[in-house]
Amino acid sequence: MRGAHSTIEVARLVRAPVERVWQVFTDLPARAEVMSTVDAVEILSDGTFKVGAAWQETRTLRAGPVTEQLRVVSMERPHRCAIESHAADEDYRMEYEFTPRNGHTRMWVRFDASPQPLANRVLAAFFGGMVARVIEGALRQDLEDLAAASESAAA
Repeated sequence: MRGAHSTIEVARLVRAPVERVWQVFTDLPARAEVMSTVDAVEILSDGTFKVGAAWQETRTLRAGPVTEQLRVVSMERPHRCAIESHAADEDYRMEYEFTPRNGHTRMWVRFDASPQPLANRVLAAFFGGMVARVIEGALRQDLEDLAAASESAAA
């Protein structure tokens, strides 16, 4: 995140091949079953994971339920994907990388938010650290959940 925030990056090694991790990551209909913080997914496009794919996701985080629309904006199958969300008070981008490592996969995600209006920047100065910890925790949980689903399917 820019301004009062910083970029958040999280990585994890998965004991499954990159193709399997990609398959789990891109399965939009199964997202709520795989990811423990995702309560519901409504697919807004044709359901194929490609540039332009869109869905609405409802999550439960420490701060409470959050509903957001997400869209794939770039992709290099099965190694990279960028997803954006545009909200009333903040736009953000998540970039994912899946790198093969000796039959396993290194998953990496970077979260970056766009500059905010002045009122939001003032609030971010007070609550930014707490918000960053919530986002980092959610990203870590997502990678843990994706890893668990990928590893159990790869066994």
